[in-house]
Amino acid sequence: MKLIKRIELVLTSKNCQKILFLFIIICWLPTFIAFFPGIFNYDGPSQIVSLLENNVSSHHPIIHTLLLCFLYTCGIFLFPSPTQGAILYTLFQVCVMAFIFSYTTKFIYDSTKNVKFTMITLLFFSIFPTNVLLPLMTSKDVLFAGLVLLYIVYWFKIMEKNIPTKSDYFNLILITILMLLFRNNAIYSFIISFPFWVFLLKKKSRLKFISLFLLCVIIFYSCSSILLIATNAKKGSPKEKLSIITQAIGRISKNETNNLTQEEVEKINFYFGNIQTLSNAYIPYLSDKTKDLLDYNKVSDNQKDFYNFALSLIKKYPITSIESFLATCNGYWNIFDNTFCSISNKEFPRAKGYFEITFYKVLNDEYVIPNYIPSIKEFYISMFCENNYRFIPILNVVFQPAFYFYFLVGYVIYMACTKNIKNLLPSIFLLAYFLSCFLGPCAIVRYIYGVIVCIPVLVSKIVPSSKK
Repeated sequence: MKLIKRIELVLTSKNCQKILFLFIIICWLPTFIAFFPGIFNYDGPSQIVSLLENNVSSHHPIIHTLLLCFLYTCGIFLFPSPTQGAILYTLFQVCVMAFIFSYTTKFIYDSTKNVKFTMITLLFFSIFPTNVLLPLMTSKDVLFAGLVLLYIVYWFKIMEKNIPTKSDYFNLILITILMLLFRNNAIYSFIISFPFWVFLLKKKSRLKFISLFLLCVIIFYSCSSILLIATNAKKGSPKEKLSIITQAIGRISKNETNNLTQEEVEKINFYFGNIQTLSNAYIPYLSDKTKDLLDYNKVSDNQKDFYNFALSLIKKYPITSIESFLATCNGYWNIFDNTFCSISNKEFPRAKGYFEITFYKVLNDEYVIPNYIPSIKEFYISMFCENNYRFIPILNVVFQPAFYFYFLVGYVIYMACTKNIKNLLPSIFLLAYFLSCFLGPCAIVRYIYGVIVCIPVLVSKIVPSSKK
């Protein structure tokens, strides 16, 4: 009890958030040292190269590409070698995420006065491997997740207040616009969630929130246009949105070859090059290979024909098409799935798996990546590249993406059944975003990181409050 009292004193002190921030940083420090100067992986290095070569694509959020390249370039001038330039971006992202996590922890305590749950939240942010590793990585999903968390926290703050201030609304608008800019599919989730807000809100609040929504959308599209023009960015390939179709045709080509008509085979050959190549390239849990084979120039010239053909195949083989969709997003709905962490595991068993833990040099230099704490690096590589986390009973479930999907669905159903509109509304965006990930090229953890970090906030609305 004495320990609880001491913790409570810290949580009620003026310097609470600073203390929480330092605690998180201290917990992350050994891993940061182990992976010094950071984990430059996924699309980050290629984003920097694209800007340096004036070949930016809107396939990746332009604002993230600019931020990443700016900090990396500044780092090059501050440190002896180009590779060490990664330090500046890593430090920036670590500090931003630690600040957001400390702010959220303080918010949860202020909302619940539940010391034990607040400490569980703090430990979740401080030592849960996903939250320790991802802030060291260059993935766009990290800062987006932090902004999603702030977005949810601010919505709850506004819903809890009888009369929100102008400052509350200004902060929410700013956070919303940044969040939308940091992830291309976030705008669709935001727009989809809007009708639910209008339907569930009281009439006196509707006009205010409709105005807020329209303002966010207008500013977002204006900022997006400015960034496109300023960077002379090319629009991302439209075929990135065709994962479901290319996977369906790929699976049909593989499983229904003998049942296809000559005309259907010729159509597949026309759009994909060769049906046998497509069949061999088909991977149930990854659409990249089938999308790569699609000749989008031919699709662009024959859009009506292509979509009619694809629809006719899907109608003809509905079971195979449904199976292709479920297999691609298997990790998001099947809590026992292991395909989501096996995408590149056979090729790079010591680099890729649940996470991609490696360092791609942007510019060639002679700098050798140090190995200051090999035991920590080896632990994470063993757990999340060789996927040995799967052999830890019960705990392994927490690392499954599907776990967070079912929790989120359960939360939404619970709040809807109890007619707790205030606690339901902020979670609708999260559910819409998660469902949009089902339409993606594969099911991997970093895509739904924005949902994972929000779990403690949602749980805080269920656990008993200790407020007097």
